[in-house]
Amino acid sequence: MSTRMDADAGPPVAGGPRRRLLLLALALLVVAAVVWALVAGGAADETDAAAPEPSGPGVTEPATAGPSTSPPATPTPQGAAPSAGATDQPRTAPAGPPAEQPVEPGPVVEPALPEPLPAQPLTEDAPIGDDAVARITRLEAVEGAPQGPGQVAGPALRFTIELENTGTEPIPLDAAVVNVTYGQAATPATEISGPGRVPFAGQLPPGGRATASLVFLVPVEERGVVSVALEYRFGVPIAVFQGSAAAAPAG
Repeated sequence: MSTRMDADAGPPVAGGPRRRLLLLALALLVVAAVVWALVAGGAADETDAAAPEPSGPGVTEPATAGPSTSPPATPTPQGAAPSAGATDQPRTAPAGPPAEQPVEPGPVVEPALPEPLPAQPLTEDAPIGDDAVARITRLEAVEGAPQGPGQVAGPALRFTIELENTGTEPIPLDAAVVNVTYGQAATPATEISGPGRVPFAGQLPPGGRATASLVFLVPVEERGVVSVALEYRFGVPIAVFQGSAAAAPAG
């Protein structure tokens, strides 16, 4: 057997079979590493999915992004500087005047009525402060002769009342009021238009005197107590006369 090597074959490759074995082993190691990495990654994902979410004090849940409630920003015209303090928050409309609250009506306060002066006898003078003096100059029993609608006839008394101006200013008499009551129950008497009725009127100058004749229906049996009240102007004291008119002469 000839041991001569073929000159054309060239020198043998150093470690040829061993090198192929090493490359094959390295490839197997790489494949095993990849398989292990895939298996380990899947197990980690399953562990994370099964793990309960943390709860309790000190744990803050991440904010969930939702649709923005802020209105879109108004574009600033080119070349114009943004206004001071401008933000992307919605602008608040300027507050208007407060709505008027309904005002509940308060209690109605009636003006205080003047106090009547102490009653004077029917035949005496009744001073009214420093401005006037009132007196009944005549008292007559008459038969009422009504002249207006709704009035009735009947036994009546006619009072002639004189008012004297003792002050320094004229006294208007158009608003003078005279009221009469009769009997123990102080029943208001009805004023009628006749006979011979003459009311107060005009202006009473300082130092002057004015006279009025007024007729009131008063039953004969009720004339034992008769009261006459004179208020010549609203707000002044009221002059009062009181007494019996049972003996009043016929007029």
